[in-house]
Amino acid sequence: PAGTFFVKVEGNGMGDHGIFKGDTLIIDRSINPEKHSIVVVVIDGELTVRIFSGIDSEEAAVWGVVRGSIRDLL
Repeated sequence: PAGTFFVKVEGNGMGDHGIFKGDTLIIDRSINPEKHSIVVVVIDGELTVRIFSGIDSEEAAVWGVVRGSIRDLL
């Protein structure tokens, strides 16, 4: 619980992976990402969602691993 956070998605860049604008992501900062995990990374001081295998570690720092999402039905 201390490593769990909720983040609201602002864009549609991960729509191919079922994550859309307005979704709330459940982030776990206490686990290490595995290849192809969906992660939240810090790039230039901003949080963004990416697939772990496509991240250049020199440009981005993994902030947490996405464990699920919540979507409003309204």
